[in-house]
Amino acid sequence: MRAQAWLSKRQEISLAGEIDFDSAPALDQLVQSLMREAPGIHWKLNMDGVLKVNSVGLALLLEWMHFLEQHQGSLEVLDIPCELIDLARVCGVDEILSVL
Repeated sequence: MRAQAWLSKRQEISLAGEIDFDSAPALDQLVQSLMREAPGIHWKLNMDGVLKVNSVGLALLLEWMHFLEQHQGSLEVLDIPCELIDLARVCGVDEILSVL
């Protein structure tokens, strides 16, 4: 299942499927376009539907956080997959993602 993103609630984006090197470019474009529609707000990113994710998923999260920071917004990540938490810890960015 390819990665999907949609606005599930006001200011909440839900992700589902597999986030990998093949799906990342389209997913990045879609998520950033959703975020551009309402800059300067606190977004929630729900990853409950993500079935598989690798290091590109971590790179996307960091990119989206950086994008929002530049536009006076912020990102809260919900239901982070275990493998992404492990990657964040290994890379030393778990505090940035509020993963404890």
